[in-house]
Amino acid sequence: MFIFKSQGYVEGAGHLNPGPYRDEFIKYYQDEMSVVPFLPWLRKEASRINDIYVKLKLQEKQYRAGRVVQRAINSHEDMFKLEYKDGKPVRFILLSGIAGSGKTTIVSKIATDWAEQKPGSQLSKFTFLVALSMRELKSVRDLTEAIYDQILAEDTKLNRWSLKYYLRSHPDEVLIVLDGADEYDEKGSNLPSEGNIIKIITNDVLRGCTVIVTTRPYMVDKLCELNPSFVHIETRGFSDGGVQEYIQKFFKGEDSKVSVGLFVYLKASETLLSLARTPIMLLLMCLVWSDEQKLPEILTELFEEALLYIFKRYCKKFGFPIPDDKEILEKKLMDLYKTLGKVALDGLMLPGQKLVFEAGDFGKSEAVDKACKIGLLSKEKIRSKLRAVERVTFFHTTFQEAIAGFYWASLVESDNELFESYLSKVVKSNALGMEYLMRFCCGGNVRAARSLLHHVADTFSSKTESSDRVNSDEPFRRLWKVVRLLGNAFPECLTDQLKRLENLRVLKLDIRDGLCSEYLNTFAKVLPSLNLPVLEVSISERSPVKPEAFLSVVRWACASPSMNELKFHGCICLPHSNVEPHTMDALQTLQPTKNSIRKLNVSGTSLGPYMTVLLRLIEQMPFLRRLYMEDMSFEGTDWTDLAGVLQGCQLLEELNLSQNAVGCMGLQATFQGTGYYVHSVPVAWAQAKEFCQKMGGNLLMPKSSEENAFANSLLQEHGASTAWFDCSDRMEEGKWLCSDETPYRDIPYHNEASEYRESQDADCGLIETADPANSMPTLHHATRKQLPCAREKRRYSKAASSCTA
Repeated sequence: MFIFKSQGYVEGAGHLNPGPYRDEFIKYYQDEMSVVPFLPWLRKEASRINDIYVKLKLQEKQYRAGRVVQRAINSHEDMFKLEYKDGKPVRFILLSGIAGSGKTTIVSKIATDWAEQKPGSQLSKFTFLVALSMRELKSVRDLTEAIYDQILAEDTKLNRWSLKYYLRSHPDEVLIVLDGADEYDEKGSNLPSEGNIIKIITNDVLRGCTVIVTTRPYMVDKLCELNPSFVHIETRGFSDGGVQEYIQKFFKGEDSKVSVGLFVYLKASETLLSLARTPIMLLLMCLVWSDEQKLPEILTELFEEALLYIFKRYCKKFGFPIPDDKEILEKKLMDLYKTLGKVALDGLMLPGQKLVFEAGDFGKSEAVDKACKIGLLSKEKIRSKLRAVERVTFFHTTFQEAIAGFYWASLVESDNELFESYLSKVVKSNALGMEYLMRFCCGGNVRAARSLLHHVADTFSSKTESSDRVNSDEPFRRLWKVVRLLGNAFPECLTDQLKRLENLRVLKLDIRDGLCSEYLNTFAKVLPSLNLPVLEVSISERSPVKPEAFLSVVRWACASPSMNELKFHGCICLPHSNVEPHTMDALQTLQPTKNSIRKLNVSGTSLGPYMTVLLRLIEQMPFLRRLYMEDMSFEGTDWTDLAGVLQGCQLLEELNLSQNAVGCMGLQATFQGTGYYVHSVPVAWAQAKEFCQKMGGNLLMPKSSEENAFANSLLQEHGASTAWFDCSDRMEEGKWLCSDETPYRDIPYHNEASEYRESQDADCGLIETADPANSMPTLHHATRKQLPCAREKRRYSKAASSCTA
């Protein structure tokens, strides 16, 4: 007979000393979760997570009355500061993100930070943090059993019943993190149906604990239905600063030119920079860059290069010769795709998508072993101590999608019937979840891309009973989803679909993610299929655009006989240094044709050196009546160039140039600290005054003979014999007021008003340069035969303005 006493158990009514338990939890997180492989398929090349971790962008999403309200979360610790509307702390957090967006890395970081037990940390308020992999919960559905299965050592002496009792008695001290809800079920669509893990998610047991669940986006709705208290937070990848930090850490110890060169290269490409914000994509870019110091622009080519890199590393490691011919390497990889591709594709076509396989699913065990050695597959025995199961997964979901997509594309040549059978499984309900799969398929084969694009376009554009009352541009919006879905692959395939939209008259599109240039280039290719009078495009200011993309849409609008109104708001063009020389040459030699546009709004657009190209397009708008160019960031000679262009706009009725700072840019001369600008566009006196004020100045009003002589010479230099100046008697006939309502008698002007007969609309001041004997401007009425100042415009009228330098 003997008495057994478990460590951690304290005499009394089921009390527990949590210290020994916490120590084992901390040791596990420090030994296992704080060390991560830098390259996922090379477990030996590991680093401390605190040495390589880069903060990810997090964003809370709330759904209110059909609207999505978003709020940035500064860090993973700030998630624990969130409160519900009643002021109580948020206890259920649903962290979602696409494959490779860093969800599991955040879980590892949370576990590591908790293990450090830093005073004042948001995590220090939790006595226990229980971080569990949902993938390994298949046969262990009880929380305490899962802890003993995944976290505590196999030979632990800690008493499970005491731990279970403590967790139940102190739920407010417990943080439970369930990583990968989408990976629990082999088919990817189910959650636990038994045990207390699912009851913790639904808040039926352990009430008071804090719960974080991570998942891919397609499981969000199901989890929110199970527990409406979930606060939904999305991982949004790296910021641009985060991209730079990751690159520096990846190439730490190497020549700084390597990391700097890659970041500069990414900054010059909107497409690549957008992809680089996803951690797994940036990892691949670093790998390819380290090998060749260059990157392909297209997603599928990037993966092909990454796979080649991995394969060459495998050959080098095991002493196999590396063929010099790239085609031989690609053929070897294609053979591997065929071996793995069908299983990968079948899994992705299942509801919820299957990500975990048995080794026998792939047929020959030799193929699995080879793929594991290369690094494409990961074969592991589940850590469960209750059973011995060997599972096979692709080292990352995105690689499963790539291999499946390449395999699917190959079927269009080898087995078109099988290709079509997979195609038929793509429907509205699952298409958005297959974005990357379809992009890889499109990139793998042109014929496959055309078939896939036509199929999905038909799927999205098909009418339903609920779509009878939609906005006029709703059909295009559905087709636009397809363009975005497939990464703008072969947009010309959409032309036939677009021709069906015969009644589309007004199209308004808001582009708010990182691929603006790609979408605009797609516009330019497919919109000629539309007989469209009005187009409005709004771009997020956070998304810079390549100038050739912006101008390609404007050129299309100019070439369209039906286009009457064009609005393009928020286009911030990338710097000139990022544009290829041949592109700049093409823009500068642009030969626009006359068009029918009557209203143009390009407010909030910053074109930099490409403003001249836009002005050349405006020159070919003879019917233009309204032009809005607010907040355009004019620079250099933009003002003078614009003035010259406006001479040809004979029908222009409304011009808005507000919020454009002038400073000294575009000024043609200075005198005693004041800058002068001669505006050669014929306008009425009131319009001339308004134009000068919008430039930040006023109409000319010399106050000395020296200033007058300077103004005369400047006007003569520009071939002007007359110009408005800032005096008029429009308020009261014969009572002349000048700038700031100063009476003319206080300024030494000649008054020859009596020499001119009174006439309607002849109430404005005129300066004449023809008589050099006059030491000061002549103040007189302008008659209709000379320069009417309120209604008519004549080509020989001039307006001069000045602003302080």
